[in-house]
Amino acid sequence: MVIAASNLQIYNLHSEAIWQELYPLLRSLAKRFVYSFDVTCWHGQEEDLVEDIVQETALRLLGYAERVEHGEAGPIQALEPMIWAIAYRYCIDRRRRDRRLMRITTDGNSPEFDTINNDQVDLSEVAIEQAYYEEIFTLLASEIAQFPYKQRRALLIDLSNRMCFDDQPSSLQAAFIKANIRLQEYRQPLPADHRERSRHSALLHEAYKRVAHLFSCLHECTVA
Repeated sequence: MVIAASNLQIYNLHSEAIWQELYPLLRSLAKRFVYSFDVTCWHGQEEDLVEDIVQETALRLLGYAERVEHGEAGPIQALEPMIWAIAYRYCIDRRRRDRRLMRITTDGNSPEFDTINNDQVDLSEVAIEQAYYEEIFTLLASEIAQFPYKQRRALLIDLSNRMCFDDQPSSLQAAFIKANIRLQEYRQPLPADHRERSRHSALLHEAYKRVAHLFSCLHECTVA
């Protein structure tokens, strides 16, 4: 579910109806993160952690929405990537804090210290971070696909001219393929005519401003 800024008047974040749609998405994401991270000291507490992540994500999202209403932040372009970013970053912060702790388990009269293998944690975190950015790329590609035609074309030409295309597509290239965009088809020289090149540069500037705004919204929510 991707809810654009133009739909915010219909899908009011203060209404019960929108949260009936958002809570299942939030819980699904929270469960995915909690069980994928597999933090030792979280064992047996997964459902409590899921609820904590859901509540914190909802609070941060509502806080950002209020800032938008007061003109203190830019409008939300899409809720789904924002929810992804907030939930993921909060879960990462919890993991980094809790991984430093040791849980004492008692076996008869002999206490055991259940420690976390740092190398295993680091490798797991890298894998989850990669999955997170792949999801963000997918959502970003779907947003770019909705850009005005000329801005979208200028951006795709610029991206394709900066990329190498191998047999195996990169994460970003794969994300655009999911949005029915094959970047290699946009690779071409820039216009030779000075006026056309200036027009291309102006369109590209506006397109990158849109991309920057989306990432800005994600960042502001994750640090709320």
